[in-house]
Amino acid sequence: MSSLRRRLDLGLGISLVLLFAVQWGAISLFTRNLVESYVEERLFHDAEGLLAVLEPDADGRLGLSEAAISPVYRRPFSGHYYQIELPGRELYSRSLWDDTLKVPQTSAREQTFEISGPQEQPLIAVAGRYQKGGETVRIIVAEDLSPLAAPIRGFQFAYGLVTLAALIGLLLIQRRLVQRGLAPLIRLRRQVSRLNSGELDQLATDVPEEIRPLVDEINHLLTVTGKRLQRSRDALGNLTHALKNPLSRLNQIAGDPTLPLPADERTSIHRALDTIIQRVDRELRRARVAGAGRPGQLFRPAQDLPPLVNTIERLHHGRQLDVALSVSPRKAYPLDRDDMLELFGNLIDNATKWAKHRVRISLAESGSALEAVVEDDGPGCPPDECKALLERGRRLDESSPGHGLGLSIVSTIVEDYKGILKLEQSSSLGGLRAEVRFPLPNGGETRP
Repeated sequence: MSSLRRRLDLGLGISLVLLFAVQWGAISLFTRNLVESYVEERLFHDAEGLLAVLEPDADGRLGLSEAAISPVYRRPFSGHYYQIELPGRELYSRSLWDDTLKVPQTSAREQTFEISGPQEQPLIAVAGRYQKGGETVRIIVAEDLSPLAAPIRGFQFAYGLVTLAALIGLLLIQRRLVQRGLAPLIRLRRQVSRLNSGELDQLATDVPEEIRPLVDEINHLLTVTGKRLQRSRDALGNLTHALKNPLSRLNQIAGDPTLPLPADERTSIHRALDTIIQRVDRELRRARVAGAGRPGQLFRPAQDLPPLVNTIERLHHGRQLDVALSVSPRKAYPLDRDDMLELFGNLIDNATKWAKHRVRISLAESGSALEAVVEDDGPGCPPDECKALLERGRRLDESSPGHGLGLSIVSTIVEDYKGILKLEQSSSLGGLRAEVRFPLPNGGETRP
């Protein structure tokens, strides 16, 4: 039950089912009670009718005239019965067929019972006490409820079908209302996904007031985080630049031949200062790398790489270089634009420096990854040396000349994006072939 929509659907669904079940039970019970009340009133009227036709005979005893009695009471087991209790004797309807109505004796003037009659018929019976001719008369009238049970069950079934149809309709409406009610959260989730992929730098604030504080807090956090990142990068860059000049000056002083230093100590000082300068350079380069997950900086190769290639070509305008660029048109990738320009700038600059005439740059998707290849027709390097260059790039050591220049920046960016960097001999051009493979967030989804 981690889904809010499932919780609402289940909770509201159970509530509606219970509500309609109680309603159906209440209406069914009310209908049955209404029918039984109507039958009771009619039976009391029949009892009063029997009392009216109860007349004394020639001997002065109360009796009934058969002609005055309804034919329904004369048909055996008709479902309509009466029983008149007089002092010392009882009168029974012919429909009882020598059976009796077993009604408890009470002192109440009027009372209602549910009893079992002839042939186990379910009866509703009323008993009333009356005065007639100076005698106390108790008249019991009963009716079989079986003929009424079928219409009642039919009504309950029909009402149950209507209730079920209404319940299904309300459940569908409720599901739709829940979906519409949660639509802002779904849109917010999509915006967060786009924010993570770099398409947005802020969340939209046109949301319901219940979740607006959350959106405002996220936007505030994004703003503060971006400012802190920029301040940290600026501060680190300023610090490294501030340290480089004093370190270079110390290096010059250590190399001053007028200082009375032994040769081994002078060499040791130079190595220590070189190490510090290289570490400062490395941290300066790291400060320029934003890394994956920075919002609002999509990389569009078709728009971003051609100006970069043109700029590098102008740096080598005196050479006849053929630089070919092949990228997918109208594609945007969730990779930081500045990081990608830093990476490709180093790889392309390295290739153009060592190329004789040709440089090939290609960038395309491969499954859920982005593959980029930069190769040239320069002298290249043997596989062992390529491996060594790659290892030095991973250690961020730029001390070796040649194709190792800038590989520490490339390696840092590739590492931050959890990518793969390969250096090898180009089979088509003969020079160095640098291949970079980046896994793309969201399963390699790209957007125009």
